[in-house]
Amino acid sequence: MAWLVLHLPVYADGGICLDILQNNWSPIYDVSAVLTSIQSLLCDPNPNSPANSEAARMYTECRREYDKRVQVRRHEAFARRRRRPGKPTSFN
Repeated sequence: MAWLVLHLPVYADGGICLDILQNNWSPIYDVSAVLTSIQSLLCDPNPNSPANSEAARMYTECRREYDKRVQVRRHEAFARRRRRPGKPTSFN
C-alpha cells in the first residue's frame, strides 16, 4: 500500500522511522514521549537518515518543490478521506 505522505521519516508503507519505536524501545516511554518524538521528527527531519530517499533528495536539493509536493499530497489525502471515511488514506 503506497501512502500519500511525502516526508523524510515515513516509509512508503506508512511506517515511521523512529528509533524509540524500532531499536531503542523501552517500557519507560509513555504515549506522551512517543508522540513528542514523532512531532519532533516531523518538524525537524534529518535528511541524512531518511526513510524516504525521494523526499530527502527533494528536501535538500529543491526545498520549494518539496514543500509544493507536500501540499499537493495533503490536499489529495483530505479529498480521499472525505470520499471514504474510516478508511486509511492511500493510493490503493
